[in-house]
Amino acid sequence: MSTKTYDRSQAESLLPLLDSILREIDDRRKILRSQEAHKAKIAESDEAKWHNALADIADNKRQLRLAEEELTKLGCRIENQKSLLVRIPGQAGESFLWQPGQPLQELAPIG
Repeated sequence: MSTKTYDRSQAESLLPLLDSILREIDDRRKILRSQEAHKAKIAESDEAKWHNALADIADNKRQLRLAEEELTKLGCRIENQKSLLVRIPGQAGESFLWQPGQPLQELAPIG
C-alpha cells in the first residue's frame, strides 16, 4: 500500500476536513472522560445503569476509533495528543505540521 503524500496546495485544501475530524476526536475524548466519571459514580449493584454506562462508553470509543481511522486513511497522524498537532505527509520526504487555529508549517526533509 502506498503512502499518500500532499504538496502544499493539497495539504492546505485538506485542512477543513482535518479540522472537522480533529473536532470530532476532541469532542469524543471529552465525552469519554465525562462518561468514565459518570460510570465511576454508579454503584455496580444498579446493574441496568451500569450496563447502559458501559454500552455508552463502548459506543463512544468506537466512534473515536473511527474518527482516528479516518485521519489515518488520509495518511496523517496526530503528533501531539494534547494540542492535536497533525503531521501531513509531504512529497520528497517533506511533511507539514498543522493544528487547529494555526497556519500550516512546512518541514524540510531530514538529511
